[in-house]
Amino acid sequence: MASTQNLKFTIAKETLAGTPIGLPGSLGWTNNAVAVPVKGLGTLDNKVERKVDEIILGTSAEAGAYDVSSNTGGNIQLSPRACAGYGHLFKGNLGNELLLAGSPPQIGGVLRIMYNGASASCKFGVTATTLTSAVGVAGAEVADAAFGTTGVLTLASYTTLEDLHAAINYSSTGPVGFVGYKADIVMGLGTASTTTPLTFTSAQAAGKYVYVYFQSTTSGMYLHQLTPDLSQTERPSFSIEKEIAGIDGLLYTGCYVNDMSLAATLKGQATGEVVLLGFTEAIGQSPSGIPQPTSQALIFQNGNFTLAGASFTYVRNVSFKSTNTMFADGYGMGSLDRQYVTKGKFAVTGDFQLRLDPTSYAERAKVFQNGKNAPLSVYFRGGINTVTGMQEALILEMPYLQYMAAEPVDNGGMLDIKITYQAFNPGGPGMYDPMLSVSFISSDSASY
Repeated sequence: MASTQNLKFTIAKETLAGTPIGLPGSLGWTNNAVAVPVKGLGTLDNKVERKVDEIILGTSAEAGAYDVSSNTGGNIQLSPRACAGYGHLFKGNLGNELLLAGSPPQIGGVLRIMYNGASASCKFGVTATTLTSAVGVAGAEVADAAFGTTGVLTLASYTTLEDLHAAINYSSTGPVGFVGYKADIVMGLGTASTTTPLTFTSAQAAGKYVYVYFQSTTSGMYLHQLTPDLSQTERPSFSIEKEIAGIDGLLYTGCYVNDMSLAATLKGQATGEVVLLGFTEAIGQSPSGIPQPTSQALIFQNGNFTLAGASFTYVRNVSFKSTNTMFADGYGMGSLDRQYVTKGKFAVTGDFQLRLDPTSYAERAKVFQNGKNAPLSVYFRGGINTVTGMQEALILEMPYLQYMAAEPVDNGGMLDIKITYQAFNPGGPGMYDPMLSVSFISSDSASY
């Protein structure tokens, strides 16, 4: 009998929307497709829409029906992890990926830095040899004399992750660090080299963490940093095979990622869902021959939840959804199948639930503060390499998150607070970051 345990989904990029790079089982597919980590069947399918013939024939029954469209699409239930199959879907949802010479950078250490001083803005940057910090009024920051030498920290003086962390992280009990700055080693051994950082011009470090990545030639772990493409460029398309072992292989072409959802509870692994719009379905396909991913589950409690610069321990659950609001009615003459998909307005929404205490209850006031941002950073951890200290990970950053509602909820006789949010792309002075950044750290050396 067919079992859900015998399901397999594989995905491959398309160069021309609706045209697979090869059929499942062929070299074109085998050399390009990867397995999708799934937890269930989902609803991805092809459905025919029919309308009843309106003719009246003088009897008390309908004369028949005719086909008007063929709707390929639906969802796939996901088991998120830092692997290429999940990464392809997230890139399909967002569009952009950070690449160096066409490839994702290999990473040996990650440090996050936050400014918690008195100034309203902290413009933080990374060059090939320095970290820089300027503070003051947003858009008119000046070099911070408290950071390094007049706002410039030379990496040659701090060549390991632990040395750099100790130099920056301020502690009144020592080592001293720089007043107004906090730093954490996210992953990597303390001895990891800091001599080759990933550079960026500016990021806002006031009241939120900035992640600084350091390159390696030996770690075997790569950064896939995805951000939403808010231009008029359409999202990439994919071919997806759904294999039901012993029954059939169904190939869906021209698949676009409309929605990407992620959720996690404190005592569980992350779960997810992708909603797709596609062109066609073809049955009778060969088995893909693609192995299932070996990456480990992303466990929420092994990660971190940081809200407006403060880490929260008692996080019951968190959810996230990014959507492209795609136009689904892309039909044309000559075919019942959908022939094109165009993206609409990009949006990010979700919620999280915290234990109700004075600290979490204080967040409720932000609902009533017009335009008040509450930057959110959430990361999930998977498998760890004990030799390099690097881990499979997924990091979500939403710097311009605003609360839509905050209300107490019953949690088994105890009270929590549930906060509903939406992420925005405001622009303006001091807005140096993308509205959403999704960073995978995985063993995948090829781009998503």
